[in-house]
Amino acid sequence: LAASSECIVEYVGNTVVMCGTPSQRERARVYLEWLFAQLRGPVFVDYAGRDDCTMIEVPRDTVGYVTGAKRATLGRIEEEWGVLMFFMETRMQRDGKDARETAREAGGTEKLAVSAA
Repeated sequence: LAASSECIVEYVGNTVVMCGTPSQRERARVYLEWLFAQLRGPVFVDYAGRDDCTMIEVPRDTVGYVTGAKRATLGRIEEEWGVLMFFMETRMQRDGKDARETAREAGGTEKLAVSAA
């Protein structure tokens, strides 16, 4: 979180302390929200217009390899490159309605969100 947002992030009990420029603190806050949202279920990131987020289409049959056991591979990549990565849910507009479907159901690929300052 700290590396990907370029913000100093410290935890004191149940409190998170963030130090940095306003944009660094805002990035850290948003990234922390995404992390907590993952605990509740699939996360959607509206990445249009964001300069700190890239989506990578990953073939469904390679997701396990990319993720690794207990998320080990993603964690190693995050550590090495200073990024935040997670597979996300997509929202698709159909007939003027907001239809949700997981990226897994959308065309044999999953969207991997890669975020960093």
